[in-house]
Amino acid sequence: MFFALTFYFALNTIVFRGAGDAHLGVLCRAVYALLVSLLNPLLTWSLQGRHSVARGCRGCWRDQVHLFRGCQPFFLAWAWKDLTQDAVTLVEEAMGAEFWPKILAAILLVVAIAGWEVTPCYRRALVVSKEQPHSTPLWAHYVVQPGHIGLAVGFAWNLVLSLPKVAVINWLETTLFKMMVQATYCLIITATITALTMYWGGYIQRLQDAKEEQARQEAQRQREEESTQSLEEAVHVGDDAASDGGGGAHDGNDSPQEEHLFLRSAELFMADIEIETTHVFLNALSFVYGWALLDTINMLFFSYLLECGAPGNCSNQSNFAFCVLVTVVFANFAAGLSTTVRRNALDKAWSNLFNNALSLNVGWAWMNFCRAAIRDAGSLSDLQMLGLHFLWLGFGWLSMSFLHHRFHVVKRAWDETCRAESSAHGIAFE
Repeated sequence: MFFALTFYFALNTIVFRGAGDAHLGVLCRAVYALLVSLLNPLLTWSLQGRHSVARGCRGCWRDQVHLFRGCQPFFLAWAWKDLTQDAVTLVEEAMGAEFWPKILAAILLVVAIAGWEVTPCYRRALVVSKEQPHSTPLWAHYVVQPGHIGLAVGFAWNLVLSLPKVAVINWLETTLFKMMVQATYCLIITATITALTMYWGGYIQRLQDAKEEQARQEAQRQREEESTQSLEEAVHVGDDAASDGGGGAHDGNDSPQEEHLFLRSAELFMADIEIETTHVFLNALSFVYGWALLDTINMLFFSYLLECGAPGNCSNQSNFAFCVLVTVVFANFAAGLSTTVRRNALDKAWSNLFNNALSLNVGWAWMNFCRAAIRDAGSLSDLQMLGLHFLWLGFGWLSMSFLHHRFHVVKRAWDETCRAESSAHGIAFE
């Protein structure tokens, strides 16, 4: 997250001279999103397979490449999320309305991404990227990009769904009551999104199964028709040779068959639209849940316990304590969820939502800490602030590189031990 923030700040400082105007700010966001959309697939392609590391390399360089590739999706996701945020704010100021710009942006993003994901080009690129993960062609990386900006869609829907909560909190004055409203909102969002995920997830699966069954039946029917047509042509071959008009005997069958194929294609297209729209919307709702959880723990820690309002208003020491606390607590939660046997679909749906929210919450907490530390450095020029951003980026990258490398060293040692034990007992280990 801070990686993406640093490079946007560099673009804004160097090219746009620290744009403060709203229109220029949106333009800067748009240019940054365009640059990331153009460069991110190229970097992903250059680091995949044989381009990633030297063959047989098992040291720091391979882990560095692995870490960088893990950071790449955040560039694209945060670029489009920030562009959505600034664009919605600009339209709200221009229209003097708060609800309609948010709901229109949310619907537009869902429709646009779902419409792109049903195209044959996107589906072909997705199949190629799954079948050839280490040798995916460059064009496929560009085509599948719209499917990776779910953070922007989730942010837009979070703006819409949190409007009633924000209105009530702004009306209240006591911090305790504000926290109670936020906690209630979080519980309602949790229950609603978990239920929708469970129901729509099952519905999509049934729809896909029905679609596959219809495709099998259609293929079977087509084979039978081809077999019947071949037999009829063999029977009437003598009549066709004797009569000049015999060749038009089957012309009347073309129209019903073409009509059936057209209706079948329309039915499949509508089913694809329904599946992809639901998939994009459910992915957006998972981010809405993540923000609801993040807003709740932020209000509990910063507003209620420390009485400083928000992470941006508190000291970097408070933010650091919050980051450590969230990281440790959520890591234990994640470990518990990974070992817990979930017996029903509701537990599975909630566990998946919670696991997805953990990374968003922990990452955002550490980004707020970095921002607070830079803010506490005092009044500095834009170039000095840019230097601090790169200093923090270097420190964070070195720290994460060390931790990431040590994790993979332990993981590889554990894999070797398990492989040796499995071979000793005659068990295949993959």
